[in-house]
Amino acid sequence: MTKLNRFLLPIFLASTLALVRAEEASVPVNPEIPLPASIPGAAPAEMEILVSVADQQLALVAGGEVLKKYVISTSRYGVGDSYNSYRTPLGRLRVCSKLGGGLPEGAVFKHRQPTGEILQVNAAGRDPIVTRILWLEGTEGQNANARERGIYIHGTPVEKQLGRPVSYGCIRMRSRDVVDLYASVPVGVSVTITSNHLPGKKNGPFEGPLALLASLSGKQPTIR
Repeated sequence: MTKLNRFLLPIFLASTLALVRAEEASVPVNPEIPLPASIPGAAPAEMEILVSVADQQLALVAGGEVLKKYVISTSRYGVGDSYNSYRTPLGRLRVCSKLGGGLPEGAVFKHRQPTGEILQVNAAGRDPIVTRILWLEGTEGQNANARERGIYIHGTPVEKQLGRPVSYGCIRMRSRDVVDLYASVPVGVSVTITSNHLPGKKNGPFEGPLALLASLSGKQPTIR
């Protein structure tokens, strides 16, 4: 190889690499193609959370399929969004913040800050927020106060009371369940709270987002 070729070869290779990178950067990204779930922060298409006050259950839904269901508790005072009502708001909301990632199950929160205390399941005489917090923000007039009211999906140490309305407005879950939900959904995921039953219940139809998905696709929601 001549001295001239040895001099020109690195320049040629660098120019070729730059050209390839420029061509790759010019390829348009299709916003309709969802990111794979393996990418951190990505979520399956159409993922949402459905909360049924009638069933005292929460369902995680993706692509029109119910992936998981968890037992919960909503408010002992019924539904609504007035300040100082301690009621659970209805309608379409979203997760605006997630708190507690990496904390052990039973970690106690006060004013959304971990205190360092860890409670066992069904610890006597205690009823704080524990483990994880998914803070909800309303997107409709009927739930516009949810964020300022401090309406969360959160863990409770009083797991023996789950399955019936006993909270003060929030949506309570088992610690292990809220850890699983926390890891499954991103900030911004849609949350629909309804007085109706979840799909598949004999007591009545579900009239929320799954019914819309069914009408668009011509298929009934799949229950797993």
